Amino acid sequence: EELKYVSDKTEKISYEELELIQQVDKDPKVLFLDYLDRNGLSFPAVQFKEAYKNTLEPIILNLKWKFKRPRPYQLAPKFNIDIKVTETDTHHTPAYPSGHAAYGGLLASMLSDLYPQHANKLYRIASAVEHARILQGVHYPTDNDAGMLVASAVWQNIRYKIFPDLKIGE
Repeated sequence: EELKYVSDKTEKISYEELELIQQVDKDPKVLFLDYLDRNGLSFPAVQFKEAYKNTLEPIILNLKWKFKRPRPYQLAPKFNIDIKVTETDTHHTPAYPSGHAAYGGLLASMLSDLYPQHANKLYRIASAVEHARILQGVHYPTDNDAGMLVASAVWQNIRYKIFPDLKIGE
C-alpha cells in the first residue's frame, strides 16, 4: 500500500513541488529559517547543531543500518510499481527512519518550545519536509513517522541540557 501511495505522489510533480523537494533535499532548515525571518524570530544555530550532530544524527544512522529498509524506488520494481524518483545525493542510506523527517521534527520540537505560539506553523513546516521526501520517491510514510517519533523522543530527553533555563508554556 505504501509503495502505491508513493507511486501516486510521484506521478506528476508540479514545479512548486519540485522546488520544495530541492529545498528540503539541500537543507530542511531553510524552510524554518524563512518562517523565523518573516516573524522576527531568532534561530538557535549553535544549540540546534549540538542537538542534531551530537545526539539525533548518530541515532538515526544507527537505526537506518540496523533496519536496512530499501527505498521505495528500490523495492517498487519487484511489485511492478513505477516510482518516479527525483535523483539527488541524499538518499544513499537505507530508508528507515527518515533522517530528513527527524531533522525537521527536531527543529519543530525545539522551536516550538522556544516559540510556543508558533508551534502549529512549525509542525506544518516539518510536515512539508516529510511530504517532500515522499514526492521525491525516497521515503515511505512510515519512514517519516518513525523519524518524527525518534526526533520527538530525543528532544524530550535533551531539551533541558540544551536550554537549561527553558520554561515550557510561558
